[in-house]
Amino acid sequence: MDIFTAVQSTTWPASIKARPDHPLPPAGISADIGQRHPGPLQTNKFYSNLLLHNQDLPVYVLPYSVSWTNGRGPSNCWGLTVSYATPEQRTLGPTTGPCNHSSRPSSYFYSPPIQQSLVLDAAELDHQTTLTIENPTDMSVMLCLRSRIPTAPPAIQFPLVQGQGFITGLYAGARPVIRSAQAILSMQESENSRIKPNQRRYVLQMSGGATWLVYITSRPGSAPLELRQAGQSVVEAKHGFCGSIQVAQVLNTAQDWAVYDATAGVFCTGVRLLGNVQPAGQVGTYEFAFTKSDVTEGNPAYTGSPLLMFALPHHLASFDGRTRAAVQYSVAMETPVKGTARAVVADFWTMVEPALPVSMGFLPWDPHSRETAKTLSPAVRKMITQVARQELSQDMEAQCDLESAYFAGKALAKFALTLLCAADLLDDRKAAADGLARLKTSFARFAEGRQKHPWVYEATWGGVVSSAAYTSGDPMADFGNSYYNDHHFHYGYFVLAGAIIAHLDRAWLPAHAPFVDLLVRDYANASSRDVQFPVFRSFDWYHGHSWASGVFPSMDGKNQESSSEDAMALYAIKMWGHVRGDTAMEARGNLMLSVLARSLQTYYYYSPGQTELPAAFVGNQVGGIMFENKIDHTTFFGGDPELIHGIHMLPLLPCSPLCRPPAYVMQEWHDTFSEGRADRAQGGWRGVLYGNLATASPKAAFAWFSQSNFKGDMLDQGASQTWYLCYSAGR
Repeated sequence: MDIFTAVQSTTWPASIKARPDHPLPPAGISADIGQRHPGPLQTNKFYSNLLLHNQDLPVYVLPYSVSWTNGRGPSNCWGLTVSYATPEQRTLGPTTGPCNHSSRPSSYFYSPPIQQSLVLDAAELDHQTTLTIENPTDMSVMLCLRSRIPTAPPAIQFPLVQGQGFITGLYAGARPVIRSAQAILSMQESENSRIKPNQRRYVLQMSGGATWLVYITSRPGSAPLELRQAGQSVVEAKHGFCGSIQVAQVLNTAQDWAVYDATAGVFCTGVRLLGNVQPAGQVGTYEFAFTKSDVTEGNPAYTGSPLLMFALPHHLASFDGRTRAAVQYSVAMETPVKGTARAVVADFWTMVEPALPVSMGFLPWDPHSRETAKTLSPAVRKMITQVARQELSQDMEAQCDLESAYFAGKALAKFALTLLCAADLLDDRKAAADGLARLKTSFARFAEGRQKHPWVYEATWGGVVSSAAYTSGDPMADFGNSYYNDHHFHYGYFVLAGAIIAHLDRAWLPAHAPFVDLLVRDYANASSRDVQFPVFRSFDWYHGHSWASGVFPSMDGKNQESSSEDAMALYAIKMWGHVRGDTAMEARGNLMLSVLARSLQTYYYYSPGQTELPAAFVGNQVGGIMFENKIDHTTFFGGDPELIHGIHMLPLLPCSPLCRPPAYVMQEWHDTFSEGRADRAQGGWRGVLYGNLATASPKAAFAWFSQSNFKGDMLDQGASQTWYLCYSAGR
C-alpha cells in the first residue's frame, strides 16, 4: 500500500480566511522562477537559509556544509563556499553540573559553521551577483548564481541534496575559479585508467593537511578544461567551460579514492520518497529513489555509474540487505551532530522498520508486549474517578481560550485525555458526556475562527499561520507561529484532541474533519499533488525527526527542542488517521513514529556506550536543543535539569515508551532525579518527571500521583492527574 497520499478532505473550512501576503517575503525567488515553480515553499528545511536575510548562512547538506560566499573574506569572492569540519575542530562548551555521579559533561558542542575549505567560483561573478533557487522540494533544491543580470542564465548551478557525496557546480560558459582560505601546496592532474571519457581529475594538497579531489567533466562538443594554479590559494581555467566540476575531501587511502573515481561525473538532483507497509501492517519500509543526472547527454560510462551518497547511523541500522551491500564502510566522514556518515554507492536506498506500533491505540501501551492498558481494579477506578470528576468540572473554556495556539492546544489535549480515561477506563459515562459537550464547545472556538488570534492561510509561503504577527508586528508572537515555528507542536495538540473527540463521538467527525485535516496538511502533508501546502513541512526524512524552526535565519541551521512533542505530533497523525478511516494516514503515522524512535535513540537520548557523539557530551543523557551544527544541553526558557530533561518527556502518551525505552528512562531517573532531586523541581515539572517515571516504574509513579496532599501546581499546565494515574495503573 502506498502511504504517501493526500488527505481525504476536499472542503476548505470557511473559518480559515486566505490572504496573499506574509510579513517576511522569501528571498531568492524571482518572478521567472515563481512562474516555473508555483505553489508553496518549504519553510523548515535544510536550505531555508537560502530564502532568508542575506542568503549567505550555511546549508548543511552533510557531510559538507555550503554557503554563498557573498564577498566574505578571506577569499572575498561570490562563489559557493564548501566546508568540511573534522571532529578535531569541534568546540566543546564548559562542563555542566553533575548530571550523574561520575562525570561533568560539556554543556554543548559545535563545529565551525563556515570555513572556506574550497570555493567554487567563476571569474564573471562579482558584487552584483544574485542568488536564486529553482526546483525547491522537501529533500532537494537547485542553487543558482547569476552575474549582474538577474534574468541571465546562471553562471553556476549547484544541486543540493542531503547526503551528497560530491559538491557539484554546473557551468554553462563561465570561467571556473577555485579558491581556498588555505594555501594550495600542490595541484596534480591524475593519470588513472578509471577516469571516464571527457573527464579529468586533479588532486589538491592543502596547507592544513586536507586532500581534495576535483573532477572535471565536459559536455559533449565542449573543449576540455585545464586548471592552472594562479596564486597561493587559487586555481583557475583560462577559458569558459560547459560541464560539471565536482569536489570531495578524501580522508583515507587511495583504495577509497577508487569509490570516488567510480562515481564521479554523476550527481543527485532530487529524491523521490516512497513508502509502504506489508498487508499485515507490522513491517514498514521507506525508500529514497535518487534522481541521477550528468552532463554527458547519455554517455553509457556515466548513465551506468551509481551515485555516491552518505548515510547517517540510523539509516545504516535499518537498511535492507541490498542497500547494506552497497555501503562502502571505509569511506566515512563525520557530521556535525549525527555521528559518522558512511558512503553508499547506489541509486536507491531501502530502510525497513520491522515492528510498527500498529496495536498502539488511545490507551497506555507496552512496547514489549504490544498490548494496551490493563483493566483497573475497582478500588483504583473509584479513586481515579473522583479525581477525573474534579478535573472535568474545571472551566474548560477559560483554560482553552488563550492567545497562544500552543498553550490552547495543550489545554484541549489535556481535557481530551481526561475524558478518554473517564469514558474508556473509568466507565463514568455521565461525567464523560458532560465534559465532552464542553470540550466540543472549546474546540469549536478554533474550528470556527473565534480565537484571539484567528488562523489564516497565507499564500506567500503556503500555510496556516496565526494572525498574531500581522497585528502585533512581532515575529516571535506565539513562539513564532506566524513565521512557521513549531507548527507540528501547536497543531499536533489540536489534531490529537480532535482524534479523541471523534473517537468518543463519531457523529462529530464529518463536520469537523476538514478543519483537522487542514492542520495535518499544514505540518505533515504527504502528497506533492496538494498545491496549497509543502510536502512534510516539519518532518525530515533524511534526519529521521522534525525541525521546529521556521523562517528565521540561523548560523547553525534548523533546530528542534522538544523531541517528545515531535512524537506527539506524529502520534496525533496516526490516531487521526485511525478515527478518520484513512488507512494510509494511519500507516504513515506508524512508520513515522518508528523512524522517529530510531532517530531519537541515536541522536537525542544517550545511553551508556553511545559512540556517535563526543564522549565529553553524552553524559548529559539528553541533547537539549538539537541544531544541524550544534547540540546545546539547555532549553530556550532555562537551564535547570528538570527543564532540559522534561521538555523531552512531555506530553506522556501511549507512544512515549516507544521513543523513550523504559531502560533509558530508569537510568536517567537514577542518575539525575532520584534521591529526592525530582521533588526539588520547580512547579509542574515535578509532575512531568514523575509522569515520565511511569514508563519504567509505574507503581512509584502511581504512588506519587495518588498522594493525599497532591496539588494542581504539581502538574504542567497541559497535564492531567487523571491521565497520569490511569497511565501508571494501566501499565
